[in-house]
Amino acid sequence: MSELLEKFKQKKDEFLNESNVSQKTKLKEEIDNLLVEIFESKLKTQKADFFNRLENIKNKYSVLPNEKQRNEIIEQEKQKLYKDFDFDLETAEKQLKEFTSGQQVKPFFLWNLYFSEVFYGKGGFDVVIANPPYVKEYTNKNAFDGLRHSPYYQGKMDLWYLFACLTLDFLKENGVLTFIATNNWVTNFGASKMRNKIVNVTQVLKLIDFNNYKIFESAGIQTMIMLFQRNSVVDNYTFDYRKLNENAVDFSNVVGLLNNKKTDENMIFFPAIIKDNFIDKSLIFNNPVVDNVLQTIEKCDNFRLTENEVAQGVVFPQDFLNKKNNEKLGDIYNVGDGIFALSELELNSLNLTEKEKILIKPYFTTNELFQYFGDSNNKYWIIYTSSEFKNPVKMKLYPNIKNHLDKFVKVITSDNKPYGLHRTRNENFFKGEKIISLRKCSDSPFFTYTNFDCYVSATFYVIKTMRANQVFLTGFLNSSLCAFWLRFKGKMQGNNYQIDKEPLLNIPIPVVTEGLQKLIINLVDQILNAKNANPQVNTTVLEREIDQLIYKLYDLTPEEIKIVEGGTK
Repeated sequence: MSELLEKFKQKKDEFLNESNVSQKTKLKEEIDNLLVEIFESKLKTQKADFFNRLENIKNKYSVLPNEKQRNEIIEQEKQKLYKDFDFDLETAEKQLKEFTSGQQVKPFFLWNLYFSEVFYGKGGFDVVIANPPYVKEYTNKNAFDGLRHSPYYQGKMDLWYLFACLTLDFLKENGVLTFIATNNWVTNFGASKMRNKIVNVTQVLKLIDFNNYKIFESAGIQTMIMLFQRNSVVDNYTFDYRKLNENAVDFSNVVGLLNNKKTDENMIFFPAIIKDNFIDKSLIFNNPVVDNVLQTIEKCDNFRLTENEVAQGVVFPQDFLNKKNNEKLGDIYNVGDGIFALSELELNSLNLTEKEKILIKPYFTTNELFQYFGDSNNKYWIIYTSSEFKNPVKMKLYPNIKNHLDKFVKVITSDNKPYGLHRTRNENFFKGEKIISLRKCSDSPFFTYTNFDCYVSATFYVIKTMRANQVFLTGFLNSSLCAFWLRFKGKMQGNNYQIDKEPLLNIPIPVVTEGLQKLIINLVDQILNAKNANPQVNTTVLEREIDQLIYKLYDLTPEEIKIVEGGTK
């Protein structure tokens, strides 16, 4: 192999330095042939058992005198071998030759081969600089074709995460990677493999987070510059962390951040810490003053919600008819008409049978669910059909619902189309006592206590636990201290809270005395009763009393309380 690689490098150098067109064409052909040889040599090393068995087949049947019969048997045995190994040598060789000869566009780039002098002579690149492609799988599934077997692939990822992981593999020890890319990788669920890779094999040198400021205006995304050095030895270190605050809207702030202008009040500078226990965790960096308060919160006796105590709401892309889908249907309906979600008037017009009514559930939106309080008078209803309704035969028992959904069959994209919702959930989450959490909040997180059947969309998460009184839990989750925790230890998109399942599972819920719990429950009950009588009533005084009780629980000093309340504004 080493001789082939050296020859490949030599021919590549000759090709680059050759000016004669005919000679250059000849060298190109020699390079292509060498590429096939290297490919086969590498395959023989990686698939030694495959090639041994292939050779045995040829030897075993070579004694047959009839050439036609011999070739047919060998071909049959080879096909069995290819099936066993899920690998077809002839097809692979044919495709490679077509790619190298220019008959087809190569769907690959052989890094280790074309840069053999880098990888075999130096162990990798010294520096890699990139602005990688930002592509989420749900927006372009085809972009991930051929990548799903990668050890760095995971659901809900962005394509650039995979670029980052692979690029780190291309670096030599102490080599440097610098990317400008989206800044949500530090908390994004789909970036956990990338975060682990960074913690395990790199030393973070610098992160420059532009926060809300859009460096690429046309893309409309939030970005950061990151510098990592390939180093799997260093642990528990500090690095240069810079970030624009939420109020920075001028390009001069960006320039100041890059130039380390620490006097600008629109910028945050501090030495952040990377620890060896950051595996499988979000990488959230706060200044030491904030971190001290967060540590105080976490040290208090607490527990966390579990996976089976939190569920996302129902996923159904077609709740109501939108403009785009109405155009597909020929503009014969009205934008806003109910598909899986129905108004009272639409529901009554279907004349459902008693059997069909069992599938109709009360559906709630942000119009009925507020901080603390939920209005039990729902305005809409949901056709709650699970995956079993994918079978059209099942719908014969529900003719009126079937007739209704048949009108919209051309635009229903559910995995269980045309009659089943895209993703239903365990119905127990929607029944009885529970807490509803809004996923995206602009000002502060809010959690809604409900004790009535309440079906919601994926705009919300539902919390249902037997390990804490849910009225008390509603008070704690809506407190300033919990908002402070979620701002600095949860997920933020600029100024907006994004309260997905992961942040919910990471909230340290305090273990409180029975007496303190009763006091908080009493205050929450007063808030619920007041809002039930008048949803617009101001309950700030009661909410402040809950905050003060929780501060007392954590024994926070006036200075720490000031940090908490300042951090939630």
